[in-house]
Amino acid sequence: SSSSASASSGAASVASDSQRPNFFVCFRVDNPRIVAQANKIQQAMVAANPRLQEACIPTYSLHVTLLTLRLTSSAEIAKAAQVLQVSRRFCRVVTHVCVCVVTTTNVST
Repeated sequence: SSSSASASSGAASVASDSQRPNFFVCFRVDNPRIVAQANKIQQAMVAANPRLQEACIPTYSLHVTLLTLRLTSSAEIAKAAQVLQVSRRFCRVVTHVCVCVVTTTNVST
């Protein structure tokens, strides 16, 4: 009975993985002052707890995630790209922020 319970929990985690986002929309943080402050924060965190080093991303990769998406077909990806192109033009006019899309296909968790 315990093996069937673990098998069903395994199936539940597979189902959950199939619903996980596989794309995210973000903008890059490239302001030198902000990057420098983020670097100082990371250094202080790691000094306080060296195990946190693994969780730190390189400051040249800093970004702000605006939203995540689960796209499962070429048609969904094409539609999302079309919407984001319109959003990109709008964001540049309103906030001078460049929106980029990054796939999480090659990112491990």
